[in-house]
Amino acid sequence: MLEDIGNLSLSRPDDANIPVTIFISQIDEKGDPNYGKFRLTAENFMPRRSSVSSEAYEAIADNREEFKDFLNKVRELYVAALTKIDAMINESEDSLYYWRIKD
Repeated sequence: MLEDIGNLSLSRPDDANIPVTIFISQIDEKGDPNYGKFRLTAENFMPRRSSVSSEAYEAIADNREEFKDFLNKVRELYVAALTKIDAMINESEDSLYYWRIKD
């Protein structure tokens, strides 16, 4: 079961809240009640504010597979960014804001 415990929900990533510095690790402290489960933490990059908040995303899960939906959303944001950056390099795009996923 996925327990979302961060300041931002794992369902929240969008072009204004970009997860960066994502870590997934198994909890290995024997005294921890979540021993053997997995923890995901990520900072939140807010491009419009040019700021980063640390450990905004945090969740505990029984296995890594439970983070798949979140990671797929993150991948969509990064693919959109790379596509826009390529367009800017090739001068076919004027916008400098590159995190938006096309509808």
